Amino acid sequence: MSRVDIIVDGAGVPWVLEVNTIPGLTALSLLPDAARAAGISFEALCERILEDALQRRPATGPSRVAP
Repeated sequence: MSRVDIIVDGAGVPWVLEVNTIPGLTALSLLPDAARAAGISFEALCERILEDALQRRPATGPSRVAP
């Protein structure tokens, strides 16, 4: 997930202002708004993010997250 802030100047040239690799994740932030528009609740969005993180973690080595 990320958010890229862009402006377009008078000549139509887009300029990247900043990249936010961890956008806000409160019930009122843009990511949950986008999920809600797709029919995904805030709770379901959080669960999907956690499930994805658990699937991506290495199978071996120490873990701070209980399976």
